[in-house]
Amino acid sequence: RLLREAVSAEGRGCEASVFCGDIRSVEMKETERFDVVVAELLDAGGLGEKIVAFMRHAKSSLLRPDGEVVPQGLRIMAALMNVRLAAASMDDDNEAVDMSALEMFWLPARASASEWIGIDLDGGAACTPASEAVEVFQLNFMGPQADLVKALQERELRFPLVDGRSSSSVNRCNVIAWWFEADVGGGEPG
Repeated sequence: RLLREAVSAEGRGCEASVFCGDIRSVEMKETERFDVVVAELLDAGGLGEKIVAFMRHAKSSLLRPDGEVVPQGLRIMAALMNVRLAAASMDDDNEAVDMSALEMFWLPARASASEWIGIDLDGGAACTPASEAVEVFQLNFMGPQADLVKALQERELRFPLVDGRSSSSVNRCNVIAWWFEADVGGGEPG
């Protein structure tokens, strides 16, 4: 449906092709290559689903020399976090484990199936930042292949700590939050 709308908006004589399937199985002759390849290969961490390998294949086998891929880039960010943990307590009459701190990880509809999910740090999770956010990787899918290889090389990261201590707490880190920002062509991460 979207293809028909786009073609009608461009007017008569506009041609478009859509291929749905595993991008690795598609090879195009140089004269039939695409102007744009759009890939929805992003998981919650950004690098899952082999997006780097897929984008490399798209550039080498599917795009015209001046073609574009979407997303054009990814910026992977991370921060150290302090998440409230489960607590055990014991009094004269009872032993108890308070598991409420783990509720943010639990999908209530699937509680009986023991399924876990990622957490929404903006949705009221019981956590506080222990460090500033730092850039882990900056990937430019429009640049040369060698730049991707260089960007993904192992490196030492330093997390500048934030002073989140109060008189009754200790600053600690027990979680690394990891997220991505995607450049979908407007030049601004989103």
